[in-house]
Amino acid sequence: LRGWLDKDAYPAEVLNSLASFYKSGVQGAVVPGVSHDAIVRALATIVLLREPLQIEPQAELQQIDESILQTLFRSFHPVIICPSNWQTPPRPFHPSLRSFLTDRSELRRQDLRRFFVDASKQEAFLCRRCLEIIAEDLGREIPVGTIGCRGNLSSDELKRRVDAKLSPILRYSCTYWSAHLSKADIKDSPLKKAMENFVQKHLL
Repeated sequence: LRGWLDKDAYPAEVLNSLASFYKSGVQGAVVPGVSHDAIVRALATIVLLREPLQIEPQAELQQIDESILQTLFRSFHPVIICPSNWQTPPRPFHPSLRSFLTDRSELRRQDLRRFFVDASKQEAFLCRRCLEIIAEDLGREIPVGTIGCRGNLSSDELKRRVDAKLSPILRYSCTYWSAHLSKADIKDSPLKKAMENFVQKHLL
């Protein structure tokens, strides 16, 4: 897996070909009526997610209309692979897209600086959204007493019951908020506020 993800594992000519492919795909994208911040956030999310998400939970995570997100992803095809019926998650053409979009010097060289993904900033946004989703949805989706007493259940059975109750976006948020936090800009003010609110209302 590390070899697949590590750009140093590929010959220079392969990386150059991928960079040219990404440049043509990103540069040619036309997304009328969508803010630049929303475009960059969508690109960031697709490469920073810890596991693939279908379009509906991705839209909720990004706080963007689902149909707009579909249009946005289609505009970046084939750099982003879009399913015909959206029943499977959209995905990057290749894992190296993450390295391309987070490499400021490479994007500057390709005259694509406007598509730079500030990974720590975007990780902070994703962590904040995960915390907000947990705070908003966890109690509603798993009311107290609906999964049985912990002492009477094996860990596997408890996990099965919890997973059956959780929506995909809540399951993702509960599983990966800390992974996003570990890579986030901890000075990000909205994230700090979300962390404080979460701790005060749900942990104390």
